[in-house]
Amino acid sequence: MSNQGEAAAVANRFVPAADGVPDHNEQDVVIWNGYYDETIPMPTEWFPASSPPAILSLSDDGNALVLRPVTNPDASIRNEYYLLNTYNGSFTLVKQPGLENETIVSVSTHKGRTLGNGPKPFQTTPDNICLQLGELAIRSNSTLPAVTLSSLYPNTFVPQHITSDGRITLTTTDGNNQSIIIQIIPHNDVDTDGMADDWEKSFAENLLDLGKTPADWGTYYAELVSGNLDSITDYTGDGITAGDIAKLASDPAGTQATGGITEEFQDKRNILAWGFMFPQKAIFLSDTMAHT
Repeated sequence: MSNQGEAAAVANRFVPAADGVPDHNEQDVVIWNGYYDETIPMPTEWFPASSPPAILSLSDDGNALVLRPVTNPDASIRNEYYLLNTYNGSFTLVKQPGLENETIVSVSTHKGRTLGNGPKPFQTTPDNICLQLGELAIRSNSTLPAVTLSSLYPNTFVPQHITSDGRITLTTTDGNNQSIIIQIIPHNDVDTDGMADDWEKSFAENLLDLGKTPADWGTYYAELVSGNLDSITDYTGDGITAGDIAKLASDPAGTQATGGITEEFQDKRNILAWGFMFPQKAIFLSDTMAHT
């Protein structure tokens, strides 16, 4: 069940024998929000199967993490993980971490980050780099030097959830065997340009998806490919800098007061309707917003 009150379940559906395939059950995902349910069939090529798929988690934005057991040629079982977009019914294979005896417990809906549990719990970053949670350099206080997470909490970690902006929730125990809930909040602006690193990469990817050639982008192309943008550059040609759009994504009120945002800015709101994905939250300008 998600924090929005939606619930997901797996329902069996009997499929009679046909075309040489014996009778078997196939599974559907059923999403219930308290008022109505939606049924999404899992891919038919997954069946027949020796073990049925299962739902591991349901996100607040309507996506489910689905575990699919697959039988190898030697009869052993491996697990594959898929992100189900419940809005369009698509299943996307989640990149595997390549670590032995590790299982994925949660996946973010942005860039397919994964959070894993096992002997050495891990996270996979948007760049597909696998990091051990215990080795993460963290600060429990902004005035203290960074130390490894395992030096502060030496007991076993149990990862619980990873959000689109990279926050990780996990549990562990202290010296008195009392349960502790920890949330790790990433430093998400390495170059301190006022734009979240994940937002920069997402914004750059969406610009590159517009279909322009490298020559069309000129000197901006290298910045877009690297995902490291200049906050004062107008990449869309609409008179709005990347920094202003980033501020709008995180704080629309602050953006109107910063950079001279006026009614003209709102008239150019079409750039936010192109499908840009904001890791923090999607902000769509509307005619009801207060003009400056």
